[in-house]
Amino acid sequence: VDIGQDFLDHHDEYTLSVAPGEGNKPVSVFNEVGGEAMAFPVQFPTGKFSFNDDRQIRITPSQYFKARLMGADTRFARDTSYIFFAQYVTELHFIQSNISISLRKGSPTTSDGRRISAEMLANKEDVQTILKSDEGYRFLQPVRGTPQYWDRTLNELFAMIRQLGIPTWFCSFSAADLRWPEVMESIQQGQGTVPVSDLSWEERCEILKSNPVTAARMFDHRVRMFYKHVIKSPSNPIGEVIDFFHRVV
Repeated sequence: VDIGQDFLDHHDEYTLSVAPGEGNKPVSVFNEVGGEAMAFPVQFPTGKFSFNDDRQIRITPSQYFKARLMGADTRFARDTSYIFFAQYVTELHFIQSNISISLRKGSPTTSDGRRISAEMLANKEDVQTILKSDEGYRFLQPVRGTPQYWDRTLNELFAMIRQLGIPTWFCSFSAADLRWPEVMESIQQGQGTVPVSDLSWEERCEILKSNPVTAARMFDHRVRMFYKHVIKSPSNPIGEVIDFFHRVV
């Protein structure tokens, strides 16, 4: 039995088939004013004040989303879908800005010495050659997580080793955030819930997942304080630290 067809046979008068976007081109997230508010009606009950609304003082998407996610109103920080949306818009804006900068400041020649021209960019084979040599992806270097970003980071690390010598101390740490009561208390602040010591493991996990922004900020603060007050403290527990490299995964 075709359940879908059976439903249409009995409820055809209540079925609407609407395709307003048929034949049109997708609109950039930066050009659709109010698109953020329409995508997240819970966070924007009035449908106003999204990131691309007109403002007296212009702010970047990065500044806007920092204010949203780190503000006193936790509606935004508790929604993981909104967090990923904020990351997408911020990185997309950053990439577009770097493309513009690369076009103005980039090298006018290819790795084999040929001058880059409009005719070359119109040739598919020449474009593929530029992309294979990674010249076409150089604008992604400032974007964290891209292969170009880690390639630049690796070169900087090699440069540090050549200048200062082989590292003498290595360590690896794991966050015990479920055992840090101050993290739970920060997330629960103002909710009037039971003490952290009385919570079960499952309840602690749910609290931690309810506000990943606060959990990440608390972890970042703890790492910074560890470097400041332990690793680089005047007591020098591991000796004098000339330079260091760290990565959070």
